[in-house]
Amino acid sequence: MKKRVLGLLLSCCMLLALLPATALAAGDTCPVCQSNDTVWSTTETTHSRVCNSCGSTLVASEAHSWEDQPQTNATQYWFKCKVCGYESAKKDIPEVEVNANDRVCRTQDYTFTFKVSGNYVDAGAGYEFPMMGDQADVEKKDGVYYGTVKKEWYQSDASSFGVYILVDTEDGVVFRAPFSVSVLDQHVGGEATCTKKAQCEVCGEAYGELDARNHNLPHVAAKEATTEAEGNIEYWVCADCGKIFADKELTKELKKEETVIAKKTAETGGSSDAKDESKDKTATESDAPQTGDSASLALWIALVALSGAAFGVVCLKKRKSE
Repeated sequence: MKKRVLGLLLSCCMLLALLPATALAAGDTCPVCQSNDTVWSTTETTHSRVCNSCGSTLVASEAHSWEDQPQTNATQYWFKCKVCGYESAKKDIPEVEVNANDRVCRTQDYTFTFKVSGNYVDAGAGYEFPMMGDQADVEKKDGVYYGTVKKEWYQSDASSFGVYILVDTEDGVVFRAPFSVSVLDQHVGGEATCTKKAQCEVCGEAYGELDARNHNLPHVAAKEATTEAEGNIEYWVCADCGKIFADKELTKELKKEETVIAKKTAETGGSSDAKDESKDKTATESDAPQTGDSASLALWIALVALSGAAFGVVCLKKRKSE
């Protein structure tokens, strides 16, 4: 009878050893001696469970059964055993530095770069639209990853898409760093001038029309003419197209010669234009009749005539008296 009981106990112990660890983990009572003093014994890779009261091994040594996803905080990650609750040593999450625009014109490929540092073995990238997605083209050069999502891959009716960086660690964990990109159907930004079209602030492509009233207008101050050099009036000249204006409001366009003031002459101190005007005036005056000289001549003729008449009267009276 005692042999039969001992055999049953040995059989029970063997069965208990074969039970999965999760079945024993549900309670702390030793099934052999009914003691609650049972503990997990762990290493970095294995665990076992024993009873401190009777020394029975409730769970034989076995590898940890890690949870599907690691535990994480802001900067670290680690693994937790689903059976015994053991947590592995914490490791730093790889750092990803992305250099990317959050907008792209539909006519352009979307390009971006990123760097990865820390505990990792490989990295890549992908893209996803609402109805489609795939891996992006990625090339590594001098420690920098260069990624491209080609314009032919854009979903025609989508206004945005997602890009994600994938980083594989040496222990098989894949970390994902996502960001979103807006797709523009029209170019934006930039400023057209009198000689250049606007340049899109997103893709850099020139678009639209020239702006005939948008000039680069340095101001030229008025300068008085001297006997040595010409002067000029105040004006504004476009540094791009060369047009000249009388005012900064662009109300009157000028020719270059209209801005020039001629040199002054040495004789009068006036400009050569003023001298020419003076010459013209003098010539005009010399050609006009000298009205003062004509009046003097007429007066002398009248006086001579009166003198002759008076002399004749005197002679006539003298003859009559004789």
